[in-house]
Amino acid sequence: MITNETAIKALQVINAMLSSNDKYPTKFVYAIIKNKQLLEPVLKAYNDTIEKDNDSDFLKLKTEWDKISKEYALLDHNKKPTMKNDGSMVIDPDRSNDFNIACMEIVAKKPVWQEALTRRTKMITDLQQSDSKLDPFSISIDSFPEEMNGSFMECLAFLVE
Repeated sequence: MITNETAIKALQVINAMLSSNDKYPTKFVYAIIKNKQLLEPVLKAYNDTIEKDNDSDFLKLKTEWDKISKEYALLDHNKKPTMKNDGSMVIDPDRSNDFNIACMEIVAKKPVWQEALTRRTKMITDLQQSDSKLDPFSISIDSFPEEMNGSFMECLAFLVE
């Protein structure tokens, strides 16, 4: 069984490998591209499920967190918050402890927000641990690069035939 979490981590590794300037064996590149094509719908379905969660209490909490994020965001040269690829703000590393405390204080203010956060966390954990129903394109160990980052190999190990 390949969990959604494993599939998503593998897709992140594949994207990192394909966007790097590193050279890989042709058979390996072919195989990871085939798997990327299989993994992308898993990530889309995962993200769609999370986005469709309309828990009003969690959405209110998220609105409060967004306000706090703006306050603690790392600012760019135009004094605007620096954004991550996923659309969230980069928190100033020098203020991250204060940011975390402010977020915890917001959650602690309303028991209903604590419950909403617990529900959301459980929903995401259950989603991550569920079977992705993925039939990956196997890769011969001989096709892997001779030298490979250990954490990358760990994420791609389920692809080895």
